[in-house]
Amino acid sequence: MIVFLDDDADFTILLEKSFSNFGVDVAVFNSIQSLESVDALKSTDILCFDIKLNNENGIEYIKSIRDRFPNLSFLCFSNYVDLLEEELLSVGVRYHVVKSDDFDLLKDELSKILEERELLGLKAS
Repeated sequence: MIVFLDDDADFTILLEKSFSNFGVDVAVFNSIQSLESVDALKSTDILCFDIKLNNENGIEYIKSIRDRFPNLSFLCFSNYVDLLEEELLSVGVRYHVVKSDDFDLLKDELSKILEERELLGLKAS
């Protein structure tokens, strides 16, 4: 399953529509709290997240969960990825794209991650 975490309601609607036929289950959450309340990460393969989430910080959240979910892959989509690339790498986020309404690059990156996970035999925690 791919989980998208973004606080922009319009953007999450677009994500849900654009990825409905991607071939993988998709869930969209607008806050860390809403994601944690349903314990969805246990069945998640890839967590796609924005860095700035209202009063929450996506990078800090990744730091707090990466040890609990060692098989979880991360992709950051944000307008700040270029500025924070080094920090993202330091917390285990190897994939990132600039946030855009054109989802082709995001789909390409997600496909690469899914292929890599399959080759490595990684499954959701």
